[in-house]
Amino acid sequence: MRLLIPQQVNRNTYVHQMGWCYPIMIWNRQHYNQAVLNLEKTSLGSPAKRYYFYGPNGVKHTWQLRQPLELNWYAGTRRWTDTGARDFWLVFRTDAQRTLALLHLNH
Repeated sequence: MRLLIPQQVNRNTYVHQMGWCYPIMIWNRQHYNQAVLNLEKTSLGSPAKRYYFYGPNGVKHTWQLRQPLELNWYAGTRRWTDTGARDFWLVFRTDAQRTLALLHLNH
């Protein structure tokens, strides 16, 4: 599994504004899906997710049914509007949660 671990997310993103600051980037959709399934079974619980859909006035988004502030981590894509390519992100509230997730992903 190819991972990239930046120090923190950009402060201007909505993910940082919601309180998730410590990211893990995964390059492959299959590995991303596997990582989310593995981490949901741990003490971290389910992630917050943002769903995008196309409306009459362009792309809109909505959060899942649970309140995002109750959840410890975020799972989703970062959209690149110029190329259409996507990378997949797991973003955690604390560095300790990110370290715990890395331990679960690397076993």
